[in-house]
This record gives sequence, C-alpha cells and structure tokens, in this order.
Amino acid sequence: ILFVFCYFLLSLSPISDADSLDYHLGIPIDIINNERLLLRKDWTHFQLFGLGEFYILFGILCGTTIFGQIVNFYSLISIIYLMVINIRSNKLDNQGYLLLYFLSAPIFLWLVYSSKVYLFPCLLIVFIFRYVFTDKKINDIVLFTLASYLSFILACKVSFFYEVIIIFCLFVFKKINQIRIKQFCYFFFLSGLVILFPFYL
Repeated sequence: ILFVFCYFLLSLSPISDADSLDYHLGIPIDIINNERLLLRKDWTHFQLFGLGEFYILFGILCGTTIFGQIVNFYSLISIIYLMVINIRSNKLDNQGYLLLYFLSAPIFLWLVYSSKVYLFPCLLIVFIFRYVFTDKKINDIVLFTLASYLSFILACKVSFFYEVIIIFCLFVFKKINQIRIKQFCYFFFLSGLVILFPFYL
C-alpha cells in the first residue's frame, strides 16, 4: 500500500523531464495554438508523436497537464490487480514478495512520473496475454476486441511494433484451433484503419 501511495504522489508531481516538456506536452499545445494538427518538419521529435499525445491534449483541454501521469498510475494499479488475480489463481507462494519485486522496479519511477502514456498499452498487453495463455473461450466479439487492442497499442507508440508482432504470432499459434486467422487479420487491419483515420483528417 505504501508503494502504491508513493506512486500516486509521484503521478501528481509537476512535469520536468525533457521528453514530456519537448513533444509530449509540446505537440498538444501546438495543436491548441493552431486549432489543428500541423505536420511540423522543422521539429525533429514531432515525428515520434502518437495517440498518447491526444490523451495529453484531452487533459490540457480539461485544465490539467498531468493527465498522462494519472493514466499511467491507474494503468499500473490495473496491472497489479491482474497480477494479484493471476497469482491467486495459480496459488503461487510468496505472493507479497512477488508484488514487492514488481513494484520496486526502478523503471516505474520514470514511467509513472513521465507524461508518456506508456503503461496503458502495457496494461492492454497484459490483458491480451491473459487470453493467450489461458483457456478462455474466444468468440467474434472477444476476437475483435483483442485485435483492436493490438492496433491501438501500435498506434500509441511505433516502438511497440515488435511487441505487437510477437503477441500477434503467439496468439495465432496458441489459439489456432479456436480462431480463424483471416478473420483476426481482417479485424486487426479494420480496427487499425478506424483508429488511425483521425490522423489524416
């Protein structure tokens, strides 16, 4: 509980890291100033923007610059919750130590503190893995939802490309008897088009 409370306080702290001040906050502010998204070839880090910057844009329009940090914090809490469910369902020993090792990873100090909306795609990855490595039944609605999650993860950050490919292949390999591969690919590309379409308006 103390770890979680400290992460919560950290998520409320003012933004001061270079990444956030440069383009995580800079691009939403630029959109507000120009009243639309302009492709800035004179801005090197502009090429790195993704859906995460639109989260921050929403937060700024609502009057806060730490919306990305709040999303990261609640994503971390959700990941912990899924971990607890998995630990209890598998009846693993030393449950408290496993969570303590997870929460004490130094990378979370930066991820929760940064405006980079990075932990929400990680939460979706954890959720997808629950379907990959369990015997949960997969119908068309679940299949479309999981395909949409993969498209959304890729749209959030291009650096998730390899993770998405690996998860896609793992999912198809593990669930090849439960799903139609063509349908899954169709759902993946369709949801990707829907998610990315606003970028080109």
